[in-house]
Amino acid sequence: MASPFPGMDPYLEGSDYWPGFHHALAEEIRGRLNARIGPKYYAEVNVLTVFEDSCGDNSPKWALSRQHELATCGL
Repeated sequence: MASPFPGMDPYLEGSDYWPGFHHALAEEIRGRLNARIGPKYYAEVNVLTVFEDSCGDNSPKWALSRQHELATCGL
């Protein structure tokens, strides 16, 4: 059965169903980005954990920064 949501798959996007998938996908994207963006920039994957009272999204985040500089924000 096709996904009822064009352009997305809620089963893959739900981290409860695929606990290792999101990190593996982020690492694959990082590797492919680094192969294409050249020596001036690099991509890396960081896990951000935030403790708060309400439920939130604690999935892996990524940012693009200049080489040898600390990324100050993530997506």
